[in-house]
Amino acid sequence: MGKRNVPRTAASIGRVGGLAVALGVGFFATPWTASAAPDSGGPNISVSHDGDVKVVKGTATAVSDGRGSTAVAHGFGSYAEATGGTNNHALASGVGSTAIAKGGSNNTATASGTNSTAIAAGGSNNTAKATGTDSGAYAGYYPGLDVRQTSNNNNRASATGDSATAVAGAGGSFNSDNTAIAYGDNSGAVSGFGGNSNTHNTAVAFGEGTHAGAGSGGNQNDYNSATATDGAGAFAGGAGNDNDYNTASATGDGSLANAGVAGTDLDHYTANASGGDTVNNP
Repeated sequence: MGKRNVPRTAASIGRVGGLAVALGVGFFATPWTASAAPDSGGPNISVSHDGDVKVVKGTATAVSDGRGSTAVAHGFGSYAEATGGTNNHALASGVGSTAIAKGGSNNTATASGTNSTAIAAGGSNNTAKATGTDSGAYAGYYPGLDVRQTSNNNNRASATGDSATAVAGAGGSFNSDNTAIAYGDNSGAVSGFGGNSNTHNTAVAFGEGTHAGAGSGGNQNDYNSATATDGAGAFAGGAGNDNDYNTASATGDGSLANAGVAGTDLDHYTANASGGDTVNNP
């Protein structure tokens, strides 16, 4: 995927792997081992713009090429890359942080926090923002998958919280206009992930240990929406093909809502769950 192996923690990989299994994607998650943060004393900063390295201090690394592209890395062992197109921007801040914006134009990746990772790639106009220790945000591209990931445009992934993970429009090709937002420690959201031509899906997970998935784990799943809060799980239009316009909402610890999941041509289903209940439709 780039000029360096992307450091992903066990927590981040496990979170996305678990979500993928729930959605029927079933790809293998590598069992990485997290390690203690190294001594970050002393200045560590690197800045690169239009292929020209402006500043290098300590162990930070910044790489850029293409007109209007900028990479900034700040922190011990941090890495920022803005390559493979024009007007790509990558900002990595924190010990072991990684931000990569590449493989298209107008991609933006921002990683803040120890071992945080943000990747915006696989197309153009993708935005990934990860904030928190071991957080991960992936828009248009997810590393380590043996599948073609191209023509994924206008995707947004935002992960906020320790070990929070968000993936939008990745794991295949022609996945566009997807949004995944995970807010809270150990939260996870995936949209338009693990297949081809999945578009206009939205997954929002708000609260610690909350999970949401929309339009993932298949092909041509469009306009699905999943919202989960306070430890619940919500999944819409996934684990199958051509599942469209489904809506799932769940709130409260242990609640689970599945709408238009695990089938083909499942359209316009709604599932709402609360109070620890499980609701499946159909």
